[in-house]
Amino acid sequence: MNSRCRRFTIAALTAVTLLGVAVPAAGAASAAPPHCRTKCLRVFSIKTYTYLGPTVEAHVQVVDENGGAVRGAVVNGVWTEPDGSQLSRYGVLGTRLRAEFPLYSDQSGTFTFEVADITLAGYIFDPGGSALLSASVDIGQPTAGCTVDCVSIASIKMSARQGDARAAVTAVDETGTAVRQATVAARWTLPDGSTVDQSVVTNRKGKVLLSVPASQPGRYSVTIDGVSASGLTFDPDTGVTTGSITVA
Repeated sequence: MNSRCRRFTIAALTAVTLLGVAVPAAGAASAAPPHCRTKCLRVFSIKTYTYLGPTVEAHVQVVDENGGAVRGAVVNGVWTEPDGSQLSRYGVLGTRLRAEFPLYSDQSGTFTFEVADITLAGYIFDPGGSALLSASVDIGQPTAGCTVDCVSIASIKMSARQGDARAAVTAVDETGTAVRQATVAARWTLPDGSTVDQSVVTNRKGKVLLSVPASQPGRYSVTIDGVSASGLTFDPDTGVTTGSITVA
């Protein structure tokens, strides 16, 4: 083989080798893109509400890669209603540093809100670095409930203090007046699945403090099984009956 042919053969083999390296095999998975590192837009929280006027409402907080607030960012969120229909909405992070997404609907069931995109000049939406991208809330069937001589739970405020998981419970009548001397029966569910029953009488402000030792990390949940008060009927469909807190 003369020198000219030899040079051509070597060049051809080199080209084939380079092509083999550059072109991935069919069906090979591409590497996931890295998270944004600077000028990032990340979802910090999505809080859902069912008592602000609309059927349901979502508030979205957005932060940068350092956890700082990002005013002026435009959030594109999508509501999915129980029947599967979807509604796209836009909200701007203003002085309250949150984007609000109210939704009025006559449906009942599970509503899901998902952040589809966030835009701000010079910034990049980083879904992979976000704390979460969606949240759901369940809306039950409308009910008339008790209307006369009723007692219900207006609020359950959860906290963890001095080694205990606590639930501050407030009982009220149908007019919103505190119900004193009402016996609140509750059941705690501990992180290991075991349960603890409690029964406590409300004070003059209609309040009781339920608590269990938080001896293990995890989720502590409390459910109000009933409220007994002279001349009143417990209405579980009005107000709240459950609360939970996660203890580290």
